[in-house]
Amino acid sequence: MAPYYPPSYPGSSLPVVFYVPYTVQWSTPPPWAIPSPAPSLALKLPSAPAPRIIPLVGATEDPSHGEPAPAPKLSAPLTPAPRRLTNVDPVIAYTRNPTYSIDLVWDLMQDPRTLLSTRGTLSSCAVISWGDLTLRCAARVDGKPLRSLVLVFRYLPLQIEIKPWRPSGARDTPQGDAACVSVWDVLNGLYDGLRGPVDPTMVSSMPQCGSERPEDVLYRAAKRRLALLPDDRRPGEPLIRKVDFLRGRRRFLGIRVAERDEVPKGRRLGEVFVVEVGNSQS
Repeated sequence: MAPYYPPSYPGSSLPVVFYVPYTVQWSTPPPWAIPSPAPSLALKLPSAPAPRIIPLVGATEDPSHGEPAPAPKLSAPLTPAPRRLTNVDPVIAYTRNPTYSIDLVWDLMQDPRTLLSTRGTLSSCAVISWGDLTLRCAARVDGKPLRSLVLVFRYLPLQIEIKPWRPSGARDTPQGDAACVSVWDVLNGLYDGLRGPVDPTMVSSMPQCGSERPEDVLYRAAKRRLALLPDDRRPGEPLIRKVDFLRGRRRFLGIRVAERDEVPKGRRLGEVFVVEVGNSQS
């Protein structure tokens, strides 16, 4: 742009300067207008794979072939093993409803044979003879009579195994269950098992009752038992017996199937039954 000097205005000693713009044309593009060259190394991206068509579950046609697709194979649902049904004979079955109870009147320190010979019955509301007890199976699992069972007491280290016993001249049951554990086997085996001696390890496993030692508690229970049954003391037999673990709860209320957490170690679920007891009258 060249300066232009016009004549001075009147009264002014300085010239007035004006700038007249004009356009400059370049014969070649300016450096900044030249595009930069493309890189010599070009990256080749992989082409996207063709979409895979997956038929929906339950579709009747395969879109890739136009033919019916095979039905999907579904695995069979896992069903839990059915719970085995155990039925205990009503004569010895424990029930919380007294309406359906046979109401056995039996103190576990008394011999059931003595009660049957003197009273003729073990129940105050039903006539139950010795012959009836030997013909009735104590328990059945899925309809099959048990050949043996184990009796336990809650919170006590007592286990009594019951097996069938048949006196001479005893008849078989109508179902032919000669080898099943009968109601009489349970009553007689429970009484004989509770008369057994006490192992020292059983005493040490008992929790301490306040300030008293377990040995003192069992000794006092044995002295009370002998006061009620003076003939129960025989020379050579130990003073303390397993029935003394029950102390004042010796009334037989029945047996029930043991739960999983009540089954002793080494025993199977279904062969163990819990003996329920109540307060004795004496």
